[in-house]
Amino acid sequence: MFQKSLDTKQIPQDWQKANAKPVHKRDSRNSVSNYRHVSLTSVAGNILEGIVNTHIVGHLTINGLLSDSQHDFRHGRLVETNLTDAYDYITEHLNQTIPVDLVLLNFTKAFVN
Repeated sequence: MFQKSLDTKQIPQDWQKANAKPVHKRDSRNSVSNYRHVSLTSVAGNILEGIVNTHIVGHLTINGLLSDSQHDFRHGRLVETNLTDAYDYITEHLNQTIPVDLVLLNFTKAFVN
C-alpha cells in the first residue's frame, strides 16, 4: 500500500482526513487562547509520513546537506545538545576575548507548552 502510494504520487483519501479537536492547555476554559489544536490523522498516514521523513533526513545527512548546528528532527540531537554546543561556542570565544553577540527570542506563545 505504501509503495503504491509512493509510485503513483497519490495519498489515499482516508489518509488525508483528520479529526480536529481543541484541547485545553491551561487557565480558564472560557478563553480560546487557552486551547491548542490537535489533529488526529490515520495510523497508515502517520506511518508513511515517518517512512518518508526517515528517507529524506537520511539523504540530507548522508550527502552532508544539513548544517552541523541543525539539531531539530535529527537523531541524537536535542534542545539540550543545541544549548550545550551554544554554551561551548560562547565560552570558547569569551575565553579568547572574542566578542560574542547573543539574541534570545521568546517563542512561548508560538508552540505548545
